[in-house]
Amino acid sequence: MSNKGSEFFSRISRGLKGNLPWVLIGLAVSASQWGCARDFNINRPLPPGVHEKLRKATTLQEEHLLKRQVKLDEVPPEHKGEIFERAETIAVDKKKPETREGGSKTAETLDIELPEALKVTVENNLGLQTSAFNPAIAEQNLRVEQAKYEAVLAASTVYTKTNTASSSGSGYQPPGSGSIVNTHTYNFTPTVKIPAQSGGTVNLNLPSYTRVNTGAYGTFSPATTLETPAVGFGLTQPLLRGGGFKVTNASIETAKLKLLQSDSALKLATIRLLANVEQAYWDYYGAYENLKIEVAQYDRARQQANLARRLVEEGVRTKVEMTRAETGVARQFQDVLLAEGLRRRTENNLKRLMNRADLPLESETIIIPKTGPRLEGLFFDRVRIIELALQNRMELLDNELQQAIDRVAVFMNKNAVLPNLLFNFNYSYSGSKPKFGDALDQLLNDYLTTYNFSLTAELPLQGNRAAKAKLRASVLSQQQNQANRKVLEQSIKQEVLDALDAAEKNWQRILANRTAVMLASETYESEIIEFQNGFSTSTDVLTALTTMADAETALVAAIVDHQKALVDIAFATGTVFGSGGVVWIPGKAAE
Repeated sequence: MSNKGSEFFSRISRGLKGNLPWVLIGLAVSASQWGCARDFNINRPLPPGVHEKLRKATTLQEEHLLKRQVKLDEVPPEHKGEIFERAETIAVDKKKPETREGGSKTAETLDIELPEALKVTVENNLGLQTSAFNPAIAEQNLRVEQAKYEAVLAASTVYTKTNTASSSGSGYQPPGSGSIVNTHTYNFTPTVKIPAQSGGTVNLNLPSYTRVNTGAYGTFSPATTLETPAVGFGLTQPLLRGGGFKVTNASIETAKLKLLQSDSALKLATIRLLANVEQAYWDYYGAYENLKIEVAQYDRARQQANLARRLVEEGVRTKVEMTRAETGVARQFQDVLLAEGLRRRTENNLKRLMNRADLPLESETIIIPKTGPRLEGLFFDRVRIIELALQNRMELLDNELQQAIDRVAVFMNKNAVLPNLLFNFNYSYSGSKPKFGDALDQLLNDYLTTYNFSLTAELPLQGNRAAKAKLRASVLSQQQNQANRKVLEQSIKQEVLDALDAAEKNWQRILANRTAVMLASETYESEIIEFQNGFSTSTDVLTALTTMADAETALVAAIVDHQKALVDIAFATGTVFGSGGVVWIPGKAAE
């Protein structure tokens, strides 16, 4: 069986000798066709319904939206609806759900303090959670660069068989008359590669060679074995391009700076988020107070309608006064609905930012803002506040870090312009004997050494244009960031001054609108007395009521704008407004 097998493979070998190139081409073509027929995509299978969603456009139907519907002529004129009932619930600050007529319940309420809103937002905000990954990623990138000097253990093994012709005598011999000498070489080399901080590489290796010569077939030459163990040391060191401690540590320095950049970006995102939440809180506070004003105005309009109805029934006033009063009630009812719509929008924005698990966007829970405004007139030291802003703004810190990164890039690109000059040094000592033990003794005792030095130079023939262009680009980028810092400083100064002007202006608005509310209230009370005595109409009373509502709304708007201006001042100076109860504690990144 073995003879048949040997004959079979020898025939195949003889057949392949002349057709080997064509066989290799056929294998390559079949491999390429097999690769094209296969699907190596990672995302297999695709998410369900992808192609269906791309092919179809869904038409919005009523059944997608509605739980029930009612026609306009089916609604009585005195119907108020759920929106108005919810607004009334807010206006009287109900704490627990109460059963209405018909069995439905009012929405639950939840008291929220401003510090609590800020705390919950920092803990739950999805955008901030996403941004928090960036420092962790940058830290891992730094660890990657710091591990560049890690030593590596490598090992290689090589087997070589060489068939050479050996003549049996001197003089001319016809082809095929010589003998074949088989030489087997076994090479095993373990190596420790140590990257040096100078930019070079140190290699420590223990190569071991075994050479077996079987001798010429048909002759009396004996088989020989030669064992050659050795110990080697090698050093490769760039002398110009890529050499030096600063060059090799540049990537680590850049990674550290980028880690600091990611930390500053996270802090900026946190400060911006806190400012957005605080402003959203005050927006909701304003909408909440405006709704209470509109509901109170609605109640006053109803009182005016009841008064007009009573006077008409007594014959003191004509029926048109009652009609005018009822018209005012209807208009004020619309104002309540608009105010409730604004409250819902600002409430949803606050819910979205807080992202509380027990307070989703679709919940009917009503937020009750419990932190009141800080009504104080503040007089600012503008020069000192601008200095504080220039010290604390994260945008300026990020620019400083980027300029440091640019300096590293310029240094590295200057180094890349230099010629490539490599110094190589190799030293080894070995032993060579037929037996491995004897060869090892020779290695340890005789010190048969070999060493060499070499210099390898590379110089681009066209002036290293790519490296020079990259250097010019890095210098331009550095100059751009330096100019951008001046733009940032001017922008920050303007932002601070605008916020200070807004705070001072809004304080004056508060004072002016407070006076307007007092005078409008007196006018409204006087108009009611005039109406009761027959000297004015319901229109005059409703006009006075509207004027009072406008003054109260303007006062609330001034208060809200004043609080938001204080938040803007804090953000413009790179700080957190103190009324929120936030204290910034540095973590590992700052250290």
